[in-house]
Amino acid sequence: MSVLWIIHRDPSLRAALARLARASEDTILGSPLDPIFDAAPPGDVVLLGLAELEGSFEPELEFVHRARQRLKGARWVLLPEAADAARAQTLFDTLDAEILIHPVDSPWLQASVKSALEPRKPPLASLSQRVMRDRLRERFGRWFQGRETPELLRALDPRLGDIPVCVQGEPGTGRGLWVRYLHDQLANARGPLVRMVCRSDSTPDSLLASLGAGPHPAQDTPTCWLDEVQALPRELQDEVLSWIELGLPTGTHAGRPLRWAATTRETTDSDGSLEPALRLALGGQWIRLAPLRDDRESILPFAQRTAQHWCEARQLPSPEFSSDACAALENHAWPGNHRQLEAVVTHSLVARSGGLLADGLLTAADLRLNGEPFVPTRGPRRAEAVPIVGESVVPLPREGEGVIDLAALIEDGAAEPLEPAANAPPEPLPLGALADALAHEIRNPLSSIRTFTQLLPQRFEDADFRARFEDLVGRDVDRILDVVERIDRLARWELDGRTPVDAATLVGRIVEERREETQRRRLEWLLEIDGDHPLALGNEPPLRFALECLIDEGMGLVPDGSRLFLASHYHPTGLSGGPSLRILMRCGDEGPTPVATANHSLSLALAQWVVRAGGGAFTLDAASQTGILMVVDLPAP
Repeated sequence: MSVLWIIHRDPSLRAALARLARASEDTILGSPLDPIFDAAPPGDVVLLGLAELEGSFEPELEFVHRARQRLKGARWVLLPEAADAARAQTLFDTLDAEILIHPVDSPWLQASVKSALEPRKPPLASLSQRVMRDRLRERFGRWFQGRETPELLRALDPRLGDIPVCVQGEPGTGRGLWVRYLHDQLANARGPLVRMVCRSDSTPDSLLASLGAGPHPAQDTPTCWLDEVQALPRELQDEVLSWIELGLPTGTHAGRPLRWAATTRETTDSDGSLEPALRLALGGQWIRLAPLRDDRESILPFAQRTAQHWCEARQLPSPEFSSDACAALENHAWPGNHRQLEAVVTHSLVARSGGLLADGLLTAADLRLNGEPFVPTRGPRRAEAVPIVGESVVPLPREGEGVIDLAALIEDGAAEPLEPAANAPPEPLPLGALADALAHEIRNPLSSIRTFTQLLPQRFEDADFRARFEDLVGRDVDRILDVVERIDRLARWELDGRTPVDAATLVGRIVEERREETQRRRLEWLLEIDGDHPLALGNEPPLRFALECLIDEGMGLVPDGSRLFLASHYHPTGLSGGPSLRILMRCGDEGPTPVATANHSLSLALAQWVVRAGGGAFTLDAASQTGILMVVDLPAP
């Protein structure tokens, strides 16, 4: 049953308002300072009489300020006298209230109370708004089809609608599209999306001016989008931080609740950077969009969806991409990411729209960008791939063929810091490092499982959601089981065995066993195996496990089409003054490799544990700007 509160400092006027509103026996009456409201059931409708009996509205203002959180969702009716109406509207500016001039007629007051008790209906969307929403949803679905990530589901949870969202990525990855889509899809979204363009010369006034002037309904909650927030000068970032934490200081929206969203790029010194405190304030929901070059499997599906959409809109048959066109698209570096790829597809279709119906095929020669032939570029030409044959003990191409000399890399000064001090016994891997890697490995799947589980009761009737639930949760449970199985295997082995093991041949065999994945991902293995000194001292099952972890992690750190270097070399005095077999792997030769991922890798932590327990040394060298160097030194006979 609905609860009505009637508040007025004058007892006789309280009683009169109760009669005019035809209040029931359950109605709660009192003054703004009456403690009865502290224990009363929250009101669904609150009639607040405003009369300056003591020359001030202070008691009423303090009552609203104190009770507003408890009365969240209540409908307010303010009853000032005619002379005080404008002042009341100014003082109670953030209150979603209907203002009636006192004295008020009984039918009018009853109608207002009845209207306040009815559920709020969402405002009707105009035809133009409906068209824009359809276009937004189509575009988002086309750009991010199949990416029902935990981050997206979390950002769409209406219970988290007041938590800031920050979308990070390179230009062209769809950062602004994410912000617009999230604003449109939030179930409790009311109010405009306000884009605040951030520049190095921005000022507080220029940002606040984006919110505009004029009347705004108090119930509207604008979404303030800080576009390229990292470009703001440091002092303004500090100011914006206070807006997020405390609210806007002045203006139409001062004191009102706001939703905050931000977009930021992968920053360099020339782009500016995000202050740590502001990053923390925006980081409640942090979404990172990978560049297209790191997600090459999505290039052709996105191109095909774009072509299909463009042709359907013009009642043309959708073309097929020829094999050479597919290769050209897949091999391009895509510095402009999705937006550049979309432009290539649409520009090419425009150029071929007249003759497209003849063969229905789009070739590499048909590809256009800005009216010019499209030429894919991937930076410096790679060395030819070394074929994997037999035991994979294959020498590198000769000097001068454009391939890095791994033997020199092993022998030169770059490797010297990796040498253990003479006569220093190997140190065990700290338990904290292993625990950190284990937590990092299982946190992501548990997060997605928890998110989907929380949303299941709300979206159980959605067949697509149930299918995604089964697929994603099944995959993540398998991932956790794999972690448990690897640790269980490790616990059953003797790690300190000291028998000769042909480690060099073992490395080649592990690479050969991954031939199918190597071909599917177009990886290039460049191997230099020391066949004259292949032996290490250890226990073969755990040593194989450690080398598999090393190789699999290296393959996982690089995008498709990358090159990986793997070598072995014998050192007469390389480990604690004794002989050692060094196995070196370098990955990421055409741009930065995700060092943070390697530092938190469970596979590398387990490999390090095995190597050190067997008397060896393991070093992860992330100092290079173009890759990661992983070095294993094993005792040798």
